[in-house]
Amino acid sequence: SRPMAAARPRAEQDPMAKSPEDLAALLSRAGGVEISAAAIRADVKAGAPRRKGGVVNLLEYAAWLLRESARGD
Repeated sequence: SRPMAAARPRAEQDPMAKSPEDLAALLSRAGGVEISAAAIRADVKAGAPRRKGGVVNLLEYAAWLLRESARGD
């Protein structure tokens, strides 16, 4: 029989859920433009979706950014 896997934090269970620091690093690498964790935290404070434990889902965050850019603030 296989040993039971230890419970992992939510961010590890959902590959799209990242800490602001990890998300900033991922987006910076992918986009070639430096994005800071502070900028992502500011977006969360401004209404970007955040999940339990403080993680941000990449797809939900991208959708929020698109909605915000369409509003033309």
